Amino acid sequence: MIRKEYVAITILTLLNIIIHYPITPHELGDDSFFIHNTANSILDYSYAKWIIHPLSFFGLYPYSYASGVPYLLAIYSLISGLEMETTIYIISLSLGILGMFAAYVMAGEFINNFYFKSLVAFIFSTSPLALKFTIWTVSTRGMFLMLLPLFIWCLLNMYKKYQHRYLFLSALFFISLASAHKMFVLTLLVIIAYLFAIILPRITKKAHLKLLPHMLLLLFIFLFFVQFSLIKSWWTLKFSPFHGSNWYYLLIGLIFEMLARYGFLTLFTLTGLIVILFKNDRSEKDWFLIITVLLFTPLLSHSMYFYEALLTFFSLLSAFGILYLIKLFDRFINQRYSITFILIALICFSLFTLRVRYTNTDPLGYSNHMYASTYSLAKFIQKDTGNRPISGVEMRRVSAIVTNPTSSLSEPDYFIYNLIDKQNLNIQRKPFPMSLDELFKFVKYPYTGNTSTIKYNAQYVVKTSDILASTQPYDGKSKIYDNKLERVWDLKEV
Repeated sequence: MIRKEYVAITILTLLNIIIHYPITPHELGDDSFFIHNTANSILDYSYAKWIIHPLSFFGLYPYSYASGVPYLLAIYSLISGLEMETTIYIISLSLGILGMFAAYVMAGEFINNFYFKSLVAFIFSTSPLALKFTIWTVSTRGMFLMLLPLFIWCLLNMYKKYQHRYLFLSALFFISLASAHKMFVLTLLVIIAYLFAIILPRITKKAHLKLLPHMLLLLFIFLFFVQFSLIKSWWTLKFSPFHGSNWYYLLIGLIFEMLARYGFLTLFTLTGLIVILFKNDRSEKDWFLIITVLLFTPLLSHSMYFYEALLTFFSLLSAFGILYLIKLFDRFINQRYSITFILIALICFSLFTLRVRYTNTDPLGYSNHMYASTYSLAKFIQKDTGNRPISGVEMRRVSAIVTNPTSSLSEPDYFIYNLIDKQNLNIQRKPFPMSLDELFKFVKYPYTGNTSTIKYNAQYVVKTSDILASTQPYDGKSKIYDNKLERVWDLKEV
């Protein structure tokens, strides 16, 4: 069995390395360029200029951002001597492989079976969401999602055999999750589910409720549909082609978003949830799964963060669902053929989502990755503009390469480029929220900062040839750069 585990882990590792092999000339994802820029600033100044308060490290103070990933990138780049783009590739690949191992050991706390653990690790590490956040990109959600299984593993071990080291590790991983992304507040729901899972089994065993599975199923259905009348969605419809204020638009938008992120896993997850609900002898860990998903269910339509945080739990439930379906249809299809078909279908859907991610373009014609032309533009700006402020399009990506203020500024940039009046920084805590929508906003931004920012006048402007109307005023004037896609003008010479 040990030999089988080594073989399975080796195959899964090689599979992840192959899938993570870059086929784009530069990194992917809008968030990645922002984190790239903040990590560069740590190397440039030897510290994070936006950390002016302990809460700034966790992004809970004005003009700050969760700093764990930028520091990780800066430290690795400094130690290895590699440029930041290469560092981002190595770190994202390492996080993907770490997530695979984390899912494997966590699954063993539910069923200590080689096949179950391998299946969970495969589902988790090759899921569209895991690949989206770990293929040459450095969105901080990636680190959160890959570390979450280890946090859950610590909680389960602390219940099974309480030892101080598991309490210490749980606290350590909680701090790590908090330093990665504000999604760490969702772990509070996980902890609540964990505490309920300790108590409920004792109550239900004494009560002998035969209708309990049916009651739980009805509760899931009720909570799923009630959210569309009580919660105003502000994220679900953002990436959905279905828009409207009626409840059915929210429902369709949520279904579209989850199918786009999970695909076939949605069906297997629902199957696995029903299997767990109707088990004759539900353990504390089964209750942990049930209650966690139950707590998240009425919040799914509010923000993409809720269903993304469920990746770990969906992977577990999907494994339960797949194993149940394989046994159910064993009389018709050999188990080896059925599991092979399912795994191929899962990996094909994930590769399809990757293709969409690689080829998707915005209204200006730019894809998710940085073009070689934009990289050349950034190198030109860094070298030949005297580090003076820039404005124009593609500034988010350019800012990852250059070290001067651009028109695309994120909150930490105001401190990085000294564009904020620190002397008159008036920080105030928001009043305690009185509604669910206000609560979500309070968790994300618990403080407000009222201060004046130092304005800067851009000396150079960048425009693309695709936006003809915006480039016409500069035609015939002195251009200092033109790569057939982007053009740069010196405003003092225009």
